[in-house]
Amino acid sequence: MKPQRETAAAATAAATAAEAATAASAAAATTAAAASDAAATTAAASDAAATTAAATAAAATAAAATAAAATAAAATAAAATAAAATAAAAGAQTARAAAAMLQQQVCSSSSSSSKCAAAAAAAAAAAVAAAGLRSSTRFSFIQRRCCSSKLQQLQQQQQQQQQQQQKLLQQQLQQQQQQQQQKYQYHQQLQQLQQQQQQQQQQKLQLQQQQQLQQQEQQDNQQLQQQQQQQQQQLQQQQQQHDQQLQQQQQQQQQQQQQQQQQD
Repeated sequence: MKPQRETAAAATAAATAAEAATAASAAAATTAAAASDAAATTAAASDAAATTAAATAAAATAAAATAAAATAAAATAAAATAAAATAAAAGAQTARAAAAMLQQQVCSSSSSSSKCAAAAAAAAAAAVAAAGLRSSTRFSFIQRRCCSSKLQQLQQQQQQQQQQQQKLLQQQLQQQQQQQQQKYQYHQQLQQLQQQQQQQQQQKLQLQQQQQLQQQEQQDNQQLQQQQQQQQQQLQQQQQQHDQQLQQQQQQQQQQQQQQQQQD
């Protein structure tokens, strides 16, 4: 019976080792899946970093474009200033020509030379002052209007670019948060699966142990029954032999008594 027990124990140990190997392979597969998920997570993080870098580069490009536009606006304002100065100079020359004409007209109509000179000087001064005032006023008005409109356009462009950048950053942050939540949920699911697998393995081991105990109990009961049967058989045989011996002795005694009686 001992060899049978040893054979059953060896078979049980082999089955347990096979199941342990299966569990180890399942754990290795789970670890490999987790590693691939970690690699995918790293790739997603690198993609997010690349997207952030691209957004930063786009913001830098927009800022450079804004600076270039401001420089162009300044150059345009300088050109407008030079044009206005040229127009003012031309206006002054026109005013001087008009003053000369007025001087000729006044002098031709006046009889006194002093009155002619005074009237000509006053007319020339008034013409020059009027021309300069009109030119400077118009230039300052045009300059203010042009600069204010350019500044408004630049400010609007900057605000639009900033709003777009903020929207892009918010979208990136939302995507990163969603990816992190998905990763967290996936890791939780993996942990739950691992826990379930461990529980199943423990249940299998407990069942195997119970089966082994039941088999041992059955074997022990069978051995006890066999021993009891053997003992009963031995007792029966002994009793039979003893009964036979008693019968033989009784028969011998009876035969001896009969012989003695016959002899007597």
